Amino acid sequence: MGKFVIMNEMKFSEDQLEMLLNFGFRLCGNLDDARDLVQEAIFRLLRKRDSVSNPTAYIRKTMVNLFIDERRKKIIPLNIRELPEVTIPDNTKIIHVQNCLDKLTRIQRVVVVLFYMEGYKTSEIAGEIGISQGTVKTHLFRAREKLRNCLEGYL
Repeated sequence: MGKFVIMNEMKFSEDQLEMLLNFGFRLCGNLDDARDLVQEAIFRLLRKRDSVSNPTAYIRKTMVNLFIDERRKKIIPLNIRELPEVTIPDNTKIIHVQNCLDKLTRIQRVVVVLFYMEGYKTSEIAGEIGISQGTVKTHLFRAREKLRNCLEGYL
């Protein structure tokens, strides 16, 4: 049986925390920032724990909102060259893809991560981040175009 982390009477498995950290890394591309996102989201959950029925969903939505809000406050260059400890066969392709992801707006990146990496439907993304389904589709379209142009002839 896996280990659990208990925070103010809330119990999280190591697998849940790893999944949240992975999600945070996919959003911001930096392990330290991902840890900060998870920590802040859990802190906010603990303040509202009595009114939250699905803690994991609440944390994920809070992470997305925090990630988007950070962009509204100030423009921060995304640094996604820092990878978790994983063996990667061809680092140059990964770095080029990451450089292309850097060119997306934060909202485009969130939509791409939720759609392609987390398997959300466009209607689920719309509900998750509070925009219309049409706007989600527009962001996906524009992100695909940017990625296609950036990756053209490379992969």
